[in-house]
Amino acid sequence: MPVTPVQILNNHALPFFEEHAVKVQTILSDNGREYCGRPDKHPYELFVQLEEIEHRTTKVGSPSRTASSSASTARSSKSI
Repeated sequence: MPVTPVQILNNHALPFFEEHAVKVQTILSDNGREYCGRPDKHPYELFVQLEEIEHRTTKVGSPSRTASSSASTARSSKSI
């Protein structure tokens, strides 16, 4: 069974930030189906709502935002 974004958030990302006393307030993702769907039915949307995390998406057709966001996240992770 493939690993889902919800599993990664719940099992790895959020515990990592909690260990460092950092509250995740907002997550920026692309508009992929694994992240976006009906807020009342999609697993990812439901999970971020339960965790009280704001979910933002990049503008369609703007890969530079996703790339710069990923690079920024990688730098932040290394400095923690």
